[in-house]
Amino acid sequence: MALTSQLTALLPKEFVLQDWKAAGLNVPTAVKRAIQTIHQRLVTRKIGELSDRDGAILETSLRQWLDLH
Repeated sequence: MALTSQLTALLPKEFVLQDWKAAGLNVPTAVKRAIQTIHQRLVTRKIGELSDRDGAILETSLRQWLDLH
């Protein structure tokens, strides 16, 4: 998922993480409607982890984006 600190002009079902600080992020962050994959060796470190609350919102959004109701 793409993340951004630009919190204005979000598209439908894009959302601001409610627990961004607990996730290890240093500024309020929104999830954008962009899905990409990268090779695991390009991941140099783990910043944090989504809370259960934000994970549930992400799952709902993904299902709607992909029309998997």
